[in-house]
Amino acid sequence: MGKDKVPAKLPVNVRDELRETLRRIRLLGTEDFLVPALSDPSRYLLSSPGKLVRPALVLCSAHAIGKQAGKYVDLAISVELMHTSSLIHDDIIDGDRIRRGKQTVSSKYGIQSAIVAGDALIAKAVMLASAYGGNVMSAISRSAMEMCAGESLDSYFQRERKTPDIETYMKIARLKSASLISASCSAPAIHSSDGRVKIMAGFGMDLGIAFQIRDDVMDFMQRDKRNGGGSEKFRPNIVATLHSSGLSTRKAIEEAIAINNRYVIRARKRLGRGRLADIFDTYTDQIMLGPK
Repeated sequence: MGKDKVPAKLPVNVRDELRETLRRIRLLGTEDFLVPALSDPSRYLLSSPGKLVRPALVLCSAHAIGKQAGKYVDLAISVELMHTSSLIHDDIIDGDRIRRGKQTVSSKYGIQSAIVAGDALIAKAVMLASAYGGNVMSAISRSAMEMCAGESLDSYFQRERKTPDIETYMKIARLKSASLISASCSAPAIHSSDGRVKIMAGFGMDLGIAFQIRDDVMDFMQRDKRNGGGSEKFRPNIVATLHSSGLSTRKAIEEAIAINNRYVIRARKRLGRGRLADIFDTYTDQIMLGPK
């Protein structure tokens, strides 16, 4: 992700600090992970970063509550490392071989090295987050535990080849995806003892659930084009859940889109109108499906 891929709608200082976050992620080296055998697989996926949504939300949240985004770059790096560790471990569990257009860490370096690399990224994330105090560390650690619980539920349904009902699907989405996004949004307020912690945490939770639903809808529709809606893996997906409840595929997609948009709207309402909401328009607009 070069400068041109940093969302143009973000406030200037947030854009600058997001670029700095990316620069410092790419500068992580052997000295950070002690030995090349650990450093190489740990840094491998970081060389092809995704959209950096979680670190961007940390920086946006700091800016939104009137703090200098630059003071939260280490925290932004921390949440991205935590997210990346979960991707590495998820790919092992799911048996995936491609991530971000290239081999997964487990495919390239082997499962044992990938497990340790994921653990190392968690350790590095904890080291960086610890500078922000115990309350922030507690929030990040709680989100990590929730991610583990969500992945455990997700894996159960894959293993048993079962489709979760809508209540269980939403629980998985909250735990596996929304928990770290919520922590990313609330951590600056927690650190600065700002009174908007609950607002930011609730905004992040709603946004994170919508984020997961959007990914599921897009993934289902892409698979539908490739192979008629079939899947090479039995993974929880809101469209499949709604379809299993008796809706046609078309109606299931429409209902999933409607649920996604309701969560985005609720997230926006939590912020009210004005500057606080405007700062996050880049992400609420991206996650909304259909007409904005």
